[in-house]
Amino acid sequence: MQQLLIFDFDGVIIDSGRKIAELLNNMAPDFGLKRVPESELEKFRKFGSRELLKELKVPIYKLPAIMTRLRKELSDEIPNLKLVSGISEILKSLSDKGFRMGIISSNSEMNVKEFLKKNNIDFFDFIEGGNSVFGKHRKIIKIIKKENALKDKCIYIGDETRDIEAARKAGVKVAAVSWGLNSREALEKYQPDWLLENPKNLLLL
Repeated sequence: MQQLLIFDFDGVIIDSGRKIAELLNNMAPDFGLKRVPESELEKFRKFGSRELLKELKVPIYKLPAIMTRLRKELSDEIPNLKLVSGISEILKSLSDKGFRMGIISSNSEMNVKEFLKKNNIDFFDFIEGGNSVFGKHRKIIKIIKKENALKDKCIYIGDETRDIEAARKAGVKVAAVSWGLNSREALEKYQPDWLLENPKNLLLL
């Protein structure tokens, strides 16, 4: 059976980190959140997902409303965002090698499809979108069943510590990329199966 690669979208394929930080800062007064100066963004990449929520003083009960608004505002920015440098060629190479590939994202399915089409990287067999913060493992399990895949033939590729947690809960291997939201230092603590420094490393999976 072919290997199944499941990609996160924001931070792995699309370079959206700074735009998300900008939108969250703009939303901060409405939700009573701590603003993060641009000069401190790199420092915050060292926090794991749960540590980051604590550092920013984000109550768990506010997350659904925050994510809903963030997704809505980010949808307006999708046309202006860029691919992670070098990822397009790598995705094509993986597709040419016969990998089955899909995307699980907290972004909307429509946003993801529009971005893929615009950037000519529609190499994916499925897209699973929708609001999910710490329930991503359920989406991974759902996709594995839907695609009739084997867990030991599946690799989840994400840029956050919560992606590593989700893959572990779903029982699949995980490749963490250090070019997204969380830094290598933060990701390393969660011991992913692979820790990738640049998109070319995806060819080693």
